[in-house]
Amino acid sequence: MKKGSNFSEQDLKKMGLIEKNGMYVKNPIKIEPYAFNDGTKGTIAHVSHPLFSGVFEGDIKIDPMPNSRPRFNGITRTAYNKPEYIAYKKALVILLLEQRIPKMDWKKVECTFFYAFTKGMKQDERYEGKPRRVRPDSDNLGKAILDAMEDAKVFKDDGQIHSMLFNKQYTFGAPHIHFKLIS
Repeated sequence: MKKGSNFSEQDLKKMGLIEKNGMYVKNPIKIEPYAFNDGTKGTIAHVSHPLFSGVFEGDIKIDPMPNSRPRFNGITRTAYNKPEYIAYKKALVILLLEQRIPKMDWKKVECTFFYAFTKGMKQDERYEGKPRRVRPDSDNLGKAILDAMEDAKVFKDDGQIHSMLFNKQYTFGAPHIHFKLIS
């Protein structure tokens, strides 16, 4: 839309348009307030771009941790999660928000959880991408990242995801999580 149109500045802002090189174009980044489940506040960015392909890939520099089973307090008869898991999930949400994942109707999630080689593993058995066939279980690792994505408002409910693929591998680099979202 050319500058000097019949719309007021307020109308243009409501439509999400910004001025760029004498033209009004759709603002690709929309910042909104965000409240974490524990009550702390921050912001979340939604990115829309006409050339966006419907696939988003990212890396999260964090040691993968599985979703822990809830513990029960015998006195108060309430369920709670381990403090380590709560801190991990909160850090994961913050790292996901930093990725600026576009708000879309995501249908598929693929995650690869990379672990450092153990000291007891023989040198000739080490190679990049070697499958990790020991605990923690892939489904528990996946549940943790899906819960964090839900808390980061990447999607409304992880029930909308109809296809999931979770891999565990060894790496010579730092432990991290590589994820891919497909709409």
